[in-house]
Amino acid sequence: MRSFYKAPVYPGFEAIYGVQGTTMLLILIGKQGSPLDIKVVRSSGSRNLDRAAITAAIAWRFRPEIKYGYAVDGYVRVPVVFTDTLTNEPDWWQAYRQAPISVDRVPIGYTSVAAAVAGVAARVHQAVYDGTGDQFHIYRIYDAHLAPHELWYFTDISTDRAMAVRYTFAGTPDHPMTNVAVLCDHADLCGQRMAAVMSGPYAIRMAARGGDAVK
Repeated sequence: MRSFYKAPVYPGFEAIYGVQGTTMLLILIGKQGSPLDIKVVRSSGSRNLDRAAITAAIAWRFRPEIKYGYAVDGYVRVPVVFTDTLTNEPDWWQAYRQAPISVDRVPIGYTSVAAAVAGVAARVHQAVYDGTGDQFHIYRIYDAHLAPHELWYFTDISTDRAMAVRYTFAGTPDHPMTNVAVLCDHADLCGQRMAAVMSGPYAIRMAARGGDAVK
């Protein structure tokens, strides 16, 4: 039985785009209650979620098994459930929630994700997202009418999976268009994630399907 439990940090990209799952861990608990070995015995289907589960479990503490009055090593299976995705995005225009998303012809004009987050933060006069706490951050850029013009999603900035996604609202509310550009420090990562990016964040997909994800 766990005596100390800290919830895993939801990887940023997975939180934004609704990647969910359950990782089943097999943990060898030592006599002092600390994990001696942690294995994934059933994957969530996402390597990043599995990795987040293991990272969290390293800090857990357990009540060790007692036999004949003595603490002994023992195994326990622990399911780690990932469902706490971002479900609210109020600044995505109502008119654009069902608009098609196209690849932006204007690329993100920064040489790295770190440079992008610093540049965008300066544009909106906000603190630079440093990757601590939530593993994602959203910057909103408004037009002269105070309507959203660009939404920037930065995910996992402190890891080798850092990514910047820029959604730009174009056209008119009657004929909306949404364009998207991406930047990754590792180009192959952007390629692997492009299908999800083109589908839009989880909250917007749910809203477009008639759900209540966007409030």
